[in-house]
Amino acid sequence: MSGSRYPVAIDVEMAEDHNQMFRILSLILDSLPRDESWLVFLPTRRLVERYASSYGGVYIHGGLEGSEINRIQQRAEHDKNLRIFATNVIASSVNIYVDNVLILDDVIDGQDTLGQKTLHYKKIDNNSILQMMGRVGRFKPGRAVIVTDTPLRRKIDPIPVRKALETETPFDLVLLMSKYGLILSELEFMSRVDHREVAFAEDWLIEIGAIDRRTRKATWKGLLMSEIPYEPDFSHMISSALISGDYDMARFLLASGSFGDSLNHAYKSDSEAIARRFLYSLDKTNELNIKAHLLKGYVEDSEGSFIAKLTANGLFTGYVEEAWKNYEAARDVLNDLLLSSKKKPIPKEVAVDPEVTKLRPYLEDSLSFERFRPNESNGHDLREMNIEGQFFARTLTINYKRILFDIVGLRDSSKAQTRHCLIRSRRTHRRRTRR
Repeated sequence: MSGSRYPVAIDVEMAEDHNQMFRILSLILDSLPRDESWLVFLPTRRLVERYASSYGGVYIHGGLEGSEINRIQQRAEHDKNLRIFATNVIASSVNIYVDNVLILDDVIDGQDTLGQKTLHYKKIDNNSILQMMGRVGRFKPGRAVIVTDTPLRRKIDPIPVRKALETETPFDLVLLMSKYGLILSELEFMSRVDHREVAFAEDWLIEIGAIDRRTRKATWKGLLMSEIPYEPDFSHMISSALISGDYDMARFLLASGSFGDSLNHAYKSDSEAIARRFLYSLDKTNELNIKAHLLKGYVEDSEGSFIAKLTANGLFTGYVEEAWKNYEAARDVLNDLLLSSKKKPIPKEVAVDPEVTKLRPYLEDSLSFERFRPNESNGHDLREMNIEGQFFARTLTINYKRILFDIVGLRDSSKAQTRHCLIRSRRTHRRRTRR
């Protein structure tokens, strides 16, 4: 195997279904021999945290700081009883070498189908499995145990990497084609593309003014969107705000959109209660504003007190650090484009606390934000929040269950608080009058 100096034995444990895969996984973990280090790959952050806690190991995922990952890498060099539980995406980004790997043949795959985001389990591709197996066999013969419910070929061959454009989403693909004047039908891989998705993306980009309906060329808005490395909806809203001259709203959307994950990925699973109390102390009506406040607190933290507060409340500092990298990257490329067109650049300061009345038109014009009534939500979605009346939210479907995130109440938190105080004051006045 590429990257391995010594042979790696492959053991495949077949399961009848997804549930049995986890039962087999537990049986294997219960019987691991001593004096052998193991790296266990699982599909989600919550799973690696839970299994690490249950089996006396350590965990690695994208929420950890680099220093913590380095510490685990160093420990792996001499601790022969170490059990490391890691998410699949870590396989290509860390230099950890162990005696054996245990791979649960599942990965969470996100799809955006006609503007609706869905997550589901799928099998790990050959390239990723080979990367995981590359963690063993470096210093002595190794073993790779794969738990799956799908038959594997006896030999695992790498899959040739496709050209960059083939991996783009339909929205990005259409936008890049219009930007560079390329014709979709002339691309070699178009026969493998879902043309319904491409047509939907093209219609939407034309509708919002990112592509000229007649020439099919990218407009000024399309050029701005193509430079923002965010999800299409946030690129759309940010570019709309810039074009209208609403720089405060553009900065707010740039901040809140820099977080690729929902707030559920911001904290350790065993610190959920304290972490959520801290997060919703920042804002109880607007999750986008919570994200913006996290970024602002991080940027203005010259003495490390905010980072310490995040850590004390069970939040991953990496969650905010990655958002800041995204924010700076997006702001830099946008400013290059704005300055070259003799337009005002975007200031560095993070904007927070937007007026909901001003944010509302952007959400109404977006693709992924939907309007809900309180009775349309699961109580679990709105816990710790103070939502009065209708609200906006994005939806995510995982295993046929709909989850709401990026929830924005249509009533300003300041106005709701004022109304609450007024009502309380009136009740007090009535009681005094009766006396």
